[in-house]
Amino acid sequence: MQESLGNYAAIVVGAGIVGTSVAYHLARRGITNILLLDKEGVGGGATGRSGGIARTHFPNPAMVGLTQGSARAYARFFQDMGEPIGYERNGAIMLIPPSQVASAQNIAKVQEAGGGTVTLLSLAEVAQLVPGADLNGISAAVYDQDAGHADAYRVATAFSDAARHLGVTLRIGVGVTGLIQECGRTAGVQTEKGEARAPVVINTTGAWGGQLAAMAGLNLPVRPALRRVALIVPEGDYSPDSPSVYDLDTLTYWRPEGMQMMMLGGGSQEITEVLQADADPDDPPGWADEEFVMAAIEGLTKRLPKQDGAAVGGSWAGVDGTTPDFLPVLGAAPELPGLYHACGMSGHGFKLAPAVGEAIAELVVTGSCTTYDLAPFAPGRFAGGNIKAEAPAYGAAILP
Repeated sequence: MQESLGNYAAIVVGAGIVGTSVAYHLARRGITNILLLDKEGVGGGATGRSGGIARTHFPNPAMVGLTQGSARAYARFFQDMGEPIGYERNGAIMLIPPSQVASAQNIAKVQEAGGGTVTLLSLAEVAQLVPGADLNGISAAVYDQDAGHADAYRVATAFSDAARHLGVTLRIGVGVTGLIQECGRTAGVQTEKGEARAPVVINTTGAWGGQLAAMAGLNLPVRPALRRVALIVPEGDYSPDSPSVYDLDTLTYWRPEGMQMMMLGGGSQEITEVLQADADPDDPPGWADEEFVMAAIEGLTKRLPKQDGAAVGGSWAGVDGTTPDFLPVLGAAPELPGLYHACGMSGHGFKLAPAVGEAIAELVVTGSCTTYDLAPFAPGRFAGGNIKAEAPAYGAAILP
Protein backbone atom coordinates (compact mmCIF):
# COMPACT_ATOMS: atom_id res chain seq x y z
CA MET A 1 0.00 0.00 0.00
CA GLN A 2 1.41 3.37 -1.01
CA GLU A 3 1.79 6.14 1.52
CA SER A 4 0.63 9.73 1.26
CA LEU A 5 3.64 12.00 0.98
CA GLY A 6 1.63 14.92 2.28
CA ASN A 7 0.31 18.30 1.20
CA TYR A 8 2.60 21.14 0.21
CA ALA A 9 2.52 24.67 -1.14
CA ALA A 10 4.87 23.63 -3.97
CA ILE A 11 6.68 20.54 -5.24
CA VAL A 12 10.04 20.85 -6.99
CA VAL A 13 10.86 17.77 -9.06
CA GLY A 14 14.60 17.35 -9.57
CA ALA A 15 17.34 18.14 -7.03
CA GLY A 16 20.13 19.17 -9.35
CA ILE A 17 21.70 22.61 -9.23
CA VAL A 18 18.61 24.25 -10.75
CA GLY A 19 16.03 22.48 -8.59
CA THR A 20 17.91 23.09 -5.35
CA SER A 21 18.31 26.76 -6.30
CA VAL A 22 14.58 27.08 -7.02
CA ALA A 23 13.68 25.44 -3.69
CA TYR A 24 16.09 27.66 -1.78
CA HIS A 25 14.91 30.89 -3.40
CA LEU A 26 11.25 29.99 -2.86
CA ALA A 27 11.99 29.35 0.80
CA ARG A 28 13.78 32.68 1.07
CA ARG A 29 10.58 34.31 -0.17
CA GLY A 30 8.64 32.67 2.63
CA ILE A 31 7.25 29.57 0.90
CA THR A 32 8.86 26.93 3.09
CA ASN A 33 6.26 24.15 2.84
CA ILE A 34 8.03 22.71 -0.19
CA LEU A 35 8.74 19.12 -1.20
CA LEU A 36 11.97 18.68 -3.16
CA LEU A 37 12.07 15.30 -4.90
CA ASP A 38 14.77 13.39 -6.75
CA LYS A 39 14.90 9.78 -7.83
CA GLU A 40 18.68 9.63 -7.41
CA GLY A 41 20.04 12.25 -5.03
CA VAL A 42 21.16 15.86 -4.82
CA GLY A 43 23.29 16.61 -7.86
CA GLY A 44 22.97 13.04 -9.07
CA GLY A 45 22.39 13.89 -12.75
CA ALA A 46 24.21 16.33 -15.01
CA THR A 47 25.12 18.59 -12.07
CA GLY A 48 27.63 16.13 -10.69
CA ARG A 49 29.30 15.91 -14.11
CA SER A 50 29.36 19.61 -14.97
CA GLY A 51 32.42 21.49 -16.13
CA GLY A 52 31.39 24.24 -13.73
CA ILE A 53 32.18 27.29 -15.87
CA ALA A 54 30.25 30.51 -15.27
CA ARG A 55 30.56 32.89 -18.24
CA THR A 56 28.34 35.68 -19.51
CA HIS A 57 29.14 35.88 -23.23
CA PHE A 58 26.00 34.77 -25.11
CA PRO A 59 24.27 35.94 -28.31
CA ASN A 60 20.91 36.30 -26.54
CA PRO A 61 20.67 39.47 -24.36
CA ALA A 62 18.35 37.76 -21.89
CA MET A 63 20.94 34.99 -21.43
CA VAL A 64 23.54 37.67 -20.76
CA GLY A 65 21.30 39.08 -18.03
CA LEU A 66 20.73 35.72 -16.34
CA THR A 67 24.36 34.64 -16.50
CA GLN A 68 25.56 37.99 -15.18
CA GLY A 69 23.20 37.57 -12.24
CA SER A 70 24.59 34.10 -11.60
CA ALA A 71 28.20 35.28 -11.93
CA ARG A 72 27.55 37.89 -9.24
CA ALA A 73 25.96 35.24 -7.03
CA TYR A 74 28.94 32.91 -7.38
CA ALA A 75 31.38 35.71 -6.57
CA ARG A 76 29.65 36.30 -3.23
CA PHE A 77 28.51 32.69 -2.65
CA PHE A 78 30.67 32.02 0.40
CA GLN A 79 29.70 35.35 1.94
CA ASP A 80 25.98 34.74 1.38
CA MET A 81 25.75 30.99 1.91
CA GLY A 82 28.69 30.22 4.19
CA GLU A 83 29.73 27.26 2.04
CA PRO A 84 32.96 26.94 0.01
CA ILE A 85 32.38 25.91 -3.60
CA GLY A 86 35.93 26.23 -4.96
CA TYR A 87 35.06 29.38 -6.89
CA GLU A 88 37.85 30.95 -8.94
CA ARG A 89 37.25 34.12 -10.95
CA ASN A 90 39.76 33.40 -13.70
CA GLY A 91 37.99 35.05 -16.65
CA ALA A 92 37.19 33.55 -20.04
CA ILE A 93 38.54 34.39 -23.48
CA MET A 94 36.44 33.87 -26.60
CA LEU A 95 38.56 33.32 -29.71
CA ILE A 96 36.55 34.66 -32.64
CA PRO A 97 36.87 33.58 -36.30
CA PRO A 98 36.32 36.23 -39.02
CA SER A 99 32.68 35.31 -39.69
CA GLN A 100 31.65 35.98 -36.07
CA VAL A 101 33.53 39.18 -35.23
CA ALA A 102 30.56 41.53 -35.65
CA SER A 103 28.38 39.31 -33.45
CA ALA A 104 31.06 39.13 -30.76
CA GLN A 105 31.45 42.91 -30.69
CA ASN A 106 27.70 43.43 -30.35
CA ILE A 107 27.49 40.88 -27.51
CA ALA A 108 30.33 42.63 -25.70
CA LYS A 109 28.31 45.86 -25.78
CA VAL A 110 25.33 44.04 -24.24
CA GLN A 111 27.60 42.63 -21.53
CA GLU A 112 28.98 46.08 -20.74
CA ALA A 113 25.48 47.57 -20.62
CA GLY A 114 24.59 44.98 -17.98
CA GLY A 115 27.53 46.01 -15.82
CA GLY A 116 29.95 43.37 -17.02
CA THR A 117 33.70 43.79 -17.29
CA VAL A 118 34.49 42.99 -20.92
CA THR A 119 37.55 43.76 -23.03
CA LEU A 120 38.07 43.39 -26.77
CA LEU A 121 41.58 41.96 -27.08
CA SER A 122 44.12 42.32 -29.83
CA LEU A 123 45.77 39.10 -30.98
CA ALA A 124 49.00 40.28 -29.34
CA GLU A 125 47.16 40.53 -26.02
CA VAL A 126 45.68 37.06 -26.53
CA ALA A 127 49.18 35.70 -27.10
CA GLN A 128 50.19 37.06 -23.69
CA LEU A 129 47.19 35.57 -21.88
CA VAL A 130 47.31 32.24 -23.75
CA PRO A 131 51.02 31.48 -24.18
CA GLY A 132 51.90 29.35 -27.17
CA ALA A 133 48.57 29.85 -28.92
CA ASP A 134 48.48 29.49 -32.71
CA LEU A 135 45.97 32.18 -33.67
CA ASN A 136 45.72 31.27 -37.33
CA GLY A 137 42.06 31.61 -38.34
CA ILE A 138 41.25 33.90 -35.40
CA SER A 139 40.51 37.57 -36.06
CA ALA A 140 39.45 38.88 -32.65
CA ALA A 141 38.94 37.95 -29.03
CA VAL A 142 36.62 38.94 -26.20
CA TYR A 143 37.80 38.77 -22.60
CA ASP A 144 34.93 38.12 -20.17
CA GLN A 145 36.61 39.11 -16.92
CA ASP A 146 33.55 38.22 -14.80
CA ALA A 147 33.78 34.53 -15.72
CA GLY A 148 34.91 31.91 -13.25
CA HIS A 149 34.53 28.27 -12.33
CA ALA A 150 33.49 26.24 -9.31
CA ASP A 151 32.28 22.82 -8.20
CA ALA A 152 28.66 22.45 -9.36
CA TYR A 153 27.95 19.56 -7.02
CA ARG A 154 29.02 21.60 -4.01
CA VAL A 155 26.78 24.45 -5.16
CA ALA A 156 23.79 22.10 -5.37
CA THR A 157 24.44 20.62 -1.92
CA ALA A 158 24.86 24.12 -0.47
CA PHE A 159 21.50 25.21 -1.91
CA SER A 160 19.88 21.98 -0.70
CA ASP A 161 21.27 22.32 2.84
CA ALA A 162 20.19 25.97 3.04
CA ALA A 163 16.71 25.13 1.74
CA ARG A 164 16.26 22.37 4.32
CA HIS A 165 17.43 24.74 7.05
CA LEU A 166 14.59 27.05 6.00
CA GLY A 167 12.05 24.23 6.23
CA VAL A 168 12.06 22.54 2.81
CA THR A 169 11.48 18.76 2.84
CA LEU A 170 13.92 16.73 0.72
CA ARG A 171 13.00 13.21 -0.40
CA ILE A 172 15.57 11.31 -2.44
CA GLY A 173 15.15 7.93 -4.08
CA VAL A 174 11.59 8.91 -5.02
CA GLY A 175 10.77 8.95 -8.72
CA VAL A 176 7.75 10.77 -10.12
CA THR A 177 5.47 8.59 -12.24
CA GLY A 178 2.67 11.02 -13.04
CA LEU A 179 1.24 14.52 -12.64
CA ILE A 180 -2.07 14.88 -10.82
CA GLN A 181 -4.60 17.20 -12.44
CA GLU A 182 -7.90 18.36 -11.04
CA CYS A 183 -10.35 20.87 -12.53
CA GLY A 184 -7.94 21.70 -15.35
CA ARG A 185 -4.94 22.58 -13.19
CA THR A 186 -2.00 21.01 -11.40
CA ALA A 187 -2.78 19.26 -8.12
CA GLY A 188 0.43 17.37 -7.31
CA VAL A 189 2.49 14.37 -8.36
CA GLN A 190 2.18 10.61 -8.27
CA THR A 191 5.41 8.92 -7.19
CA GLU A 192 6.66 5.39 -6.78
CA LYS A 193 5.87 5.74 -3.07
CA GLY A 194 2.54 7.53 -3.19
CA GLU A 195 0.89 10.86 -3.90
CA ALA A 196 2.15 14.30 -2.95
CA ARG A 197 -0.33 17.16 -3.27
CA ALA A 198 0.41 20.78 -4.18
CA PRO A 199 -1.13 23.50 -6.37
CA VAL A 200 2.31 24.25 -7.82
CA VAL A 201 4.71 21.76 -9.43
CA ILE A 202 8.04 22.92 -10.83
CA ASN A 203 9.79 20.79 -13.44
CA THR A 204 13.54 21.01 -12.81
CA THR A 205 14.30 17.51 -14.07
CA GLY A 206 17.01 18.40 -16.58
CA ALA A 207 17.37 15.65 -19.18
CA TRP A 208 13.99 14.24 -18.09
CA GLY A 209 12.20 17.57 -18.62
CA GLY A 210 10.36 16.44 -21.73
CA GLN A 211 9.35 13.16 -20.08
CA LEU A 212 7.82 14.90 -17.08
CA ALA A 213 5.87 17.28 -19.33
CA ALA A 214 4.59 14.27 -21.30
CA MET A 215 3.08 12.89 -18.09
CA ALA A 216 0.62 15.78 -18.36
CA GLY A 217 0.10 15.20 -22.08
CA LEU A 218 2.32 18.14 -23.03
CA ASN A 219 4.86 18.24 -25.83
CA LEU A 220 7.97 19.98 -24.55
CA PRO A 221 10.98 19.46 -26.86
CA VAL A 222 13.61 18.96 -24.17
CA ARG A 223 15.77 16.08 -25.28
CA PRO A 224 18.69 14.32 -23.56
CA ALA A 225 22.11 15.21 -24.98
CA LEU A 226 25.43 13.70 -23.95
CA ARG A 227 28.03 16.11 -22.59
CA ARG A 228 31.59 15.03 -21.78
CA VAL A 229 34.87 16.42 -20.54
CA ALA A 230 38.39 15.05 -20.49
CA LEU A 231 41.14 15.85 -18.02
CA ILE A 232 44.48 16.57 -19.63
CA VAL A 233 47.92 16.63 -18.05
CA PRO A 234 49.24 19.67 -19.96
CA GLU A 235 52.69 19.91 -21.44
CA GLY A 236 54.87 22.77 -20.16
CA ASP A 237 53.77 25.50 -17.79
CA TYR A 238 50.02 25.89 -17.34
CA SER A 239 48.98 28.10 -14.48
CA PRO A 240 45.92 27.26 -12.36
CA ASP A 241 45.08 30.96 -12.72
CA SER A 242 44.88 30.72 -16.52
CA PRO A 243 41.66 31.97 -18.10
CA SER A 244 39.14 29.57 -19.54
CA VAL A 245 39.32 29.61 -23.34
CA TYR A 246 36.49 29.11 -25.84
CA ASP A 247 37.69 28.57 -29.40
CA LEU A 248 34.70 29.40 -31.60
CA ASP A 249 36.60 28.16 -34.66
CA THR A 250 37.19 24.58 -33.46
CA LEU A 251 34.26 24.69 -30.97
CA THR A 252 36.60 23.46 -28.26
CA TYR A 253 36.98 24.89 -24.76
CA TRP A 254 39.32 24.35 -21.83
CA ARG A 255 39.98 25.63 -18.33
CA PRO A 256 42.30 24.91 -15.38
CA GLU A 257 41.34 22.04 -13.10
CA GLY A 258 43.11 21.96 -9.76
CA MET A 259 46.79 22.85 -9.64
CA GLN A 260 48.13 20.72 -12.50
CA MET A 261 45.32 19.66 -14.82
CA MET A 262 43.36 21.05 -17.76
CA MET A 263 39.67 20.32 -18.31
CA LEU A 264 38.82 19.96 -22.01
CA GLY A 265 35.46 19.78 -23.77
CA GLY A 266 33.63 20.41 -27.01
CA GLY A 267 35.01 19.37 -30.38
CA SER A 268 33.44 18.02 -33.54
CA GLN A 269 32.20 14.72 -32.08
CA GLU A 270 30.53 16.46 -29.13
CA ILE A 271 28.69 18.98 -31.33
CA THR A 272 27.39 16.24 -33.63
CA GLU A 273 25.96 14.26 -30.73
CA VAL A 274 24.48 17.31 -29.00
CA LEU A 275 22.56 18.08 -32.19
CA GLN A 276 21.28 14.49 -32.30
CA ALA A 277 20.22 14.66 -28.62
CA ASP A 278 19.32 10.99 -28.33
CA ALA A 279 21.21 9.91 -25.21
CA ASP A 280 19.67 7.78 -22.46
CA PRO A 281 19.54 9.80 -19.22
CA ASP A 282 18.78 6.66 -17.22
CA ASP A 283 21.97 4.94 -18.38
CA PRO A 284 24.68 7.58 -18.88
CA PRO A 285 28.22 6.47 -19.56
CA GLY A 286 30.56 7.01 -16.64
CA TRP A 287 33.32 8.45 -18.77
CA ALA A 288 34.03 9.94 -22.17
CA ASP A 289 34.65 7.63 -25.11
CA GLU A 290 37.95 7.63 -27.00
CA GLU A 291 36.41 9.15 -30.14
CA PHE A 292 35.29 12.22 -28.20
CA VAL A 293 38.63 12.58 -26.41
CA MET A 294 40.60 12.38 -29.66
CA ALA A 295 38.34 14.93 -31.40
CA ALA A 296 38.61 17.34 -28.47
CA ILE A 297 42.39 16.98 -28.31
CA GLU A 298 42.57 17.61 -32.07
CA GLY A 299 40.77 20.93 -31.55
CA LEU A 300 43.00 21.80 -28.60
CA THR A 301 46.27 21.07 -30.39
CA LYS A 302 45.22 23.09 -33.42
CA ARG A 303 45.17 26.10 -31.10
CA LEU A 304 47.87 24.98 -28.63
CA PRO A 305 50.35 22.90 -30.67
CA LYS A 306 52.59 22.30 -27.66
CA GLN A 307 49.84 20.15 -26.14
CA ASP A 308 50.20 17.56 -28.89
CA GLY A 309 51.85 15.15 -26.49
CA ALA A 310 49.63 15.85 -23.48
CA ALA A 311 48.47 12.80 -21.57
CA VAL A 312 44.83 12.08 -20.76
CA GLY A 313 44.34 12.00 -17.00
CA GLY A 314 40.68 10.97 -16.86
CA SER A 315 37.23 11.91 -18.07
CA TRP A 316 33.54 11.90 -17.21
CA ALA A 317 30.21 12.20 -18.98
CA GLY A 318 26.64 13.22 -18.20
CA VAL A 319 23.32 13.77 -19.94
CA ASP A 320 21.70 17.20 -19.97
CA GLY A 321 18.36 18.43 -21.26
CA THR A 322 18.70 20.31 -24.54
CA THR A 323 16.23 22.38 -26.55
CA PRO A 324 16.22 22.94 -30.32
CA ASP A 325 17.27 26.59 -29.93
CA PHE A 326 19.76 25.91 -27.10
CA LEU A 327 17.89 28.24 -24.76
CA PRO A 328 16.38 27.06 -21.46
CA VAL A 329 12.67 26.59 -20.86
CA LEU A 330 11.66 28.93 -18.04
CA GLY A 331 8.14 29.83 -17.03
CA ALA A 332 4.58 28.71 -16.53
CA ALA A 333 3.15 25.99 -18.76
CA PRO A 334 0.41 27.76 -20.74
CA GLU A 335 -1.61 24.57 -21.11
CA LEU A 336 -1.73 23.63 -17.41
CA PRO A 337 -2.03 26.24 -14.63
CA GLY A 338 0.21 25.49 -11.66
CA LEU A 339 2.92 23.72 -13.69
CA TYR A 340 6.20 25.58 -14.18
CA HIS A 341 9.26 24.58 -16.16
CA ALA A 342 12.89 25.32 -15.37
CA CYS A 343 14.66 22.78 -17.54
CA GLY A 344 16.31 22.37 -20.95
CA MET A 345 19.40 24.26 -19.80
CA SER A 346 21.28 23.01 -22.88
CA GLY A 347 24.64 22.71 -21.16
CA HIS A 348 24.28 26.02 -19.28
CA GLY A 349 22.70 24.90 -16.00
CA PHE A 350 25.68 25.90 -13.86
CA LYS A 351 25.88 29.33 -15.50
CA LEU A 352 22.17 29.93 -14.95
CA ALA A 353 21.21 28.21 -11.70
CA PRO A 354 21.39 31.02 -9.10
CA ALA A 355 19.57 33.52 -11.32
CA VAL A 356 17.03 30.96 -12.53
CA GLY A 357 16.20 30.03 -8.95
CA GLU A 358 15.65 33.68 -8.13
CA ALA A 359 13.58 34.27 -11.27
CA ILE A 360 11.30 31.24 -10.91
CA ALA A 361 10.71 32.00 -7.23
CA GLU A 362 9.72 35.56 -8.12
CA LEU A 363 7.41 34.29 -10.89
CA VAL A 364 5.67 31.75 -8.64
CA VAL A 365 5.22 34.11 -5.70
CA THR A 366 4.27 37.34 -7.51
CA GLY A 367 2.92 36.09 -10.83
CA SER A 368 5.63 37.81 -12.88
CA CYS A 369 9.40 38.25 -13.01
CA THR A 370 10.75 41.77 -13.33
CA THR A 371 14.32 41.05 -12.18
CA TYR A 372 15.13 39.16 -15.37
CA ASP A 373 13.66 38.98 -18.86
CA LEU A 374 12.14 35.51 -19.19
CA ALA A 375 10.19 36.15 -22.40
CA PRO A 376 12.71 34.45 -24.76
CA PHE A 377 12.57 31.31 -22.63
CA ALA A 378 8.78 30.90 -22.44
CA PRO A 379 7.56 27.30 -22.80
CA GLY A 380 4.95 28.48 -25.31
CA ARG A 381 7.58 29.32 -27.92
CA PHE A 382 7.46 25.71 -29.06
CA ALA A 383 3.74 25.76 -29.78
CA GLY A 384 2.92 24.18 -33.12
CA GLY A 385 5.47 21.40 -32.96
CA ASN A 386 9.14 20.75 -32.42
CA ILE A 387 11.75 23.03 -33.90
CA LYS A 388 14.52 21.22 -35.72
CA ALA A 389 17.82 21.54 -33.87
CA GLU A 390 20.51 23.25 -35.92
CA ALA A 391 23.96 24.42 -34.95
CA PRO A 392 23.61 28.07 -33.87
CA ALA A 393 25.24 30.74 -36.01
CA TYR A 394 27.30 31.89 -33.03
CA GLY A 395 29.31 29.06 -31.49
CA ALA A 396 29.20 30.26 -27.88
CA ALA A 397 25.52 29.29 -27.73
CA ILE A 398 26.17 25.55 -28.01
CA LEU A 399 29.32 25.21 -25.91
CA PRO A 400 28.85 24.63 -22.13
